[in-house]
Amino acid sequence: MFDVFVLPSLFEGLGIAAVEAQANGLKCFLSNTIPNEVKITDKVEFLSIESIEDWVNALTNVSYYDRNINYTDFVKAGYEIKHAAKELYEMYIDLAKVI
Repeated sequence: MFDVFVLPSLFEGLGIAAVEAQANGLKCFLSNTIPNEVKITDKVEFLSIESIEDWVNALTNVSYYDRNINYTDFVKAGYEIKHAAKELYEMYIDLAKVI
């Protein structure tokens, strides 16, 4: 079991692991090199990859937080399987019309 999720990455695409961590209600500390699009919940904090002190302070000052998950945040961000499947289906239908 995790208490927090930490991703001090130098180079990262979307950071799907951070999305999964948020889906599990974890507080996330991510490097500022990760795209802002990964932030789905208010439990994400971006920290400078250049400052060890920022990371130490953030991790030592974590207090209790609510691990409840707001499902609508993920639906709005497009991370809900029924919504994503519908979008993919519509893309294929549009592509079939072109071909």
